[in-house]
Amino acid sequence: MPEPQPEPNAWGPPPSAPPPPPPGSSASPGSPAPPPPVPGYAFAPPGGGLPPIQGSRRTSGLAIAGLVLGVLWLCGLGSVLAVVFALVAFSAMKRDTSLGGRGVAIASLAVGIAGLLGTAGVIALFMATNVESSDTGGFDRIGAESSLAGTPATTAVSSRLRGATPCPPAAGAAGSTPRIVAFEQAPPMCIDPARTYSALVSTSLGNFTIALDAAAAPRTVNNFVVLARYRYFDGTVCHRVIRGFVLQCGDPTGTGTGGPGYTFADENLPASDVYRRGSVAMANIGPDTNGSQFFAMFADSPLPAHYSVFGRVTDGLEFTLPAIEKVGVAPADDGRPPSQTVTIRTVTIVEG
Repeated sequence: MPEPQPEPNAWGPPPSAPPPPPPGSSASPGSPAPPPPVPGYAFAPPGGGLPPIQGSRRTSGLAIAGLVLGVLWLCGLGSVLAVVFALVAFSAMKRDTSLGGRGVAIASLAVGIAGLLGTAGVIALFMATNVESSDTGGFDRIGAESSLAGTPATTAVSSRLRGATPCPPAAGAAGSTPRIVAFEQAPPMCIDPARTYSALVSTSLGNFTIALDAAAAPRTVNNFVVLARYRYFDGTVCHRVIRGFVLQCGDPTGTGTGGPGYTFADENLPASDVYRRGSVAMANIGPDTNGSQFFAMFADSPLPAHYSVFGRVTDGLEFTLPAIEKVGVAPADDGRPPSQTVTIRTVTIVEG
């Protein structure tokens, strides 16, 4: 029988005996030979194959710049640039895989979008609080503009009355009562609603008379009478004069932000949204926030029925009010400042 032959090596001729190790080598006979070097690398990796790719990737400078701009300038142009830089950085990283910084780009995009949303919100809030009605020549409100109309912090104080407010003597209009322009409490009822009251308003451009309606608006008339008798209005500036619309006075600071230091409730709100020429009503910053600022109408005008009507101009409607109206400005300028200062010299209360 023939002797069995070794099976042919499918991988080529049988390996020859390994060469002896070079002198000084620690390899012992029979140990496996080291793998051959991999082309392109100085050293063969253990176990053969390609060595792992190591080392950091470059972070996109645009992503970093966008994040910095978005953080330092959260609203406006910085937010826009943050979004643009982030999108450009994403595009660059897609083209060049060696670029890193995806997380930074995401943060830049998020900050930029947050800034844009914040800017849009501020603009929307500003527009919502400054909406003007075309039916009133550009205005749908007549307001005392402080957040708390007439707080002492916003009132030009020449004399302050602390504690309860006593009823002033009727002679106060003649100048015998010290001038008070800041109060801690609203006055008590000092008038007799069954009697008649009028106010002679002397201004730098002439006089006019207001017939006060104590029967329809007793609290408002009482407030006006008390303030006038304390000489609260003397020497004050009418800060808002709008041609074809309104004259607004009653703020000792002359800014539209002042008041007596207290507020009181609305009354005698009109049944319609039209305030007639010569009507006199209280300015406010919302329901039940009446203080000292009042307005007189130059012409019939549509307004929300939010303002307590307490009188009407009788004498002076044909001459004094038109003279004051002439120094007013257009509705687009909010009536401020008028082309000529209008000052209330005195307000004298006549009781009948």
